[in-house]
Amino acid sequence: MRASGIMAVMGAGAVAACASAPVPETLDFPTRFSPGTGHALTASGAAPLVGTTVAVTGPGYDQGLAAKDLAARACASRGLALNPAAVGRFASPEWVFAGACA
Repeated sequence: MRASGIMAVMGAGAVAACASAPVPETLDFPTRFSPGTGHALTASGAAPLVGTTVAVTGPGYDQGLAAKDLAARACASRGLALNPAAVGRFASPEWVFAGACA
């Protein structure tokens, strides 16, 4: 097998591993809320978000989607909604979604 074929197979395996990270069923992960501003991705570029920042501790660097799902559930538990276009960032040991809950 040529090197390019090996790289393609390895890349596909890495994507499959990321996609298979389980989403926790409970809100047993510590979350914190604070006022904040962030960004959302739109068709015309990044747009500012002003709302409540939610930070989720627990999911690792490679579990951004799981962290976003937990953040959405945490926002919903407070009667808020997480903007699905909000940009999250990993600041070990937590995922931070600035201004994402409104």
